Amino acid sequence: MIVGDELRLMREPEVTSRIMSKIRSKGGKAETLLGKTMWAMGLRYRKQYPIKGKPDYVFTRVKIAVFCDGDFWHGRDFYTRLERGRFKRNVEYWMKKIPANIDRDEKVTHALQEQGWLVVRLWESDILRDPVGCAWIVKELYQLRLAELEGAGSKESQIQKALKNPILRELSGQ
Repeated sequence: MIVGDELRLMREPEVTSRIMSKIRSKGGKAETLLGKTMWAMGLRYRKQYPIKGKPDYVFTRVKIAVFCDGDFWHGRDFYTRLERGRFKRNVEYWMKKIPANIDRDEKVTHALQEQGWLVVRLWESDILRDPVGCAWIVKELYQLRLAELEGAGSKESQIQKALKNPILRELSGQ
């Protein structure tokens, strides 16, 4: 350990690097839990499908892309955390990093929507708290999208009606 300028203990850069290398970009607890729950509900998906943003789960038949966003890295309540002083070190770094991640997520969502994809973004903490509820949302959107593609939709699509629900609208990035 190194004693910093303010006499607080800090990790060696090699230790921090080792810790950070353990953070996974796929196969995390929330992602695995959501996948198993969706599978148990009869939803069949593709993992890590090669489209922009590398969604965690993709339903190619109905063009739905599901992202399991980690609360910290994707900026859930970022500014609240910042105001409460949750960032003790490298504040300048995090002030650039997290908003850049949020901006990238918005660009990916928009680009996929332009290509006809329905984008669903679920927070890690929501998945861990209620995996069945999160999987149910995906299943509902899947069924609505499937009905729409098979011609069962009315003038105002069933998906558009469903997205009037603020929870579904927020989760789908609309």
